[in-house]
Amino acid sequence: MFSLVLKIHILVAVLSALCFWLPIVVDKGGRAHKKLGLVYVLLLFVTSTTAITLLILTRDGAEARPTTARMPLDHYAGDSALYRAFQWFLGYVAFATFSAAITGLQALKHRARAVLAQTAFHGLVLIGGIALVVLGFRHAATPMIAVGAAGAVLGACSIKVARTLERDRTARWNGHILGMIASGIGAYSALAIVLANRLAPEFFHGEAGVVVWLIPATIGVPAMLWAMKRYARVAR
Repeated sequence: MFSLVLKIHILVAVLSALCFWLPIVVDKGGRAHKKLGLVYVLLLFVTSTTAITLLILTRDGAEARPTTARMPLDHYAGDSALYRAFQWFLGYVAFATFSAAITGLQALKHRARAVLAQTAFHGLVLIGGIALVVLGFRHAATPMIAVGAAGAVLGACSIKVARTLERDRTARWNGHILGMIASGIGAYSALAIVLANRLAPEFFHGEAGVVVWLIPATIGVPAMLWAMKRYARVAR
């Protein structure tokens, strides 16, 4: 079962990463933009669900799956506490990525139900990020600290945006842009760690490996701020 879920996960993860760009290149607000955005969110849902399923299937350690299916967690197989910590870490990344996408999709809806759903998702991302920072300090794991802190800040900012959705059209645009680009950062960060683990595991698992996590964010955050500034004029 592990091998089947892994194959589905890899296929859908690549498709979602490619599909991320399609809504960006078509006319904003049009029928194609909306449909492609929905397809992207659905692909991310399957990606996140299969990622968490893989973590559940390996909850007893690396020996719980085929030896040919190598994962970033393998490096920590000798330390059960650290192995489990990184399981929570990768699970958080999967949840936060899908959470960003679903809230970005819901941001343009200003009904009270959408605001409540977004606040709940962002609240979990905020709490999970803080917990991840604590876990990172406990295990002296720099990537956990960096990603947890980024997730906590993103969750807090997103809650602030969500609370103004009903009365501020610009906030709805900002929430949509923030959610969608943040989900892309999460998706490409996950792809980056898998590639880094296979191509340069010594570098990735060292302290310098945190650079791998920062590359998508280094590109995505400026793009997010630029898009918010540009489309704020459209929203007014």
